[in-house]
Amino acid sequence: MKLKGMRKACRLLCIAWLCLWGVVPVYGQALRGTTGFSKGVMLTGNNLAGNVTYARTLDLLFRGERELCFLPLAHAYSCAFNLLVPMAFGVHVYLLGKVPSPKILLKAFEEVKPNLILMVPLI
Repeated sequence: MKLKGMRKACRLLCIAWLCLWGVVPVYGQALRGTTGFSKGVMLTGNNLAGNVTYARTLDLLFRGERELCFLPLAHAYSCAFNLLVPMAFGVHVYLLGKVPSPKILLKAFEEVKPNLILMVPLI
């Protein structure tokens, strides 16, 4: 009984330490990729905070600007740079909400007039 309580206390201490240092996975994503084999990625709070910190050094976004997001937010790149970074900087994010085609994108660009457009290649 005493050993069981010590194990539980050790486990809680380890979890608290991991949370303190930002190494607990906070974001998981399953990927199919081009090879057809399933794989996954786990990101920690430090990974995401590092992306936001790095983006600050680029001086690409500023408070009150507009960004058009048409990548799926489940994508790690889109989550970091189309959602977290703009939220940290006070940027307005416009979600497309449709499958991006050239005609739909041109109309959205005309309406939103984004200051920044982030994308990944289709191939």
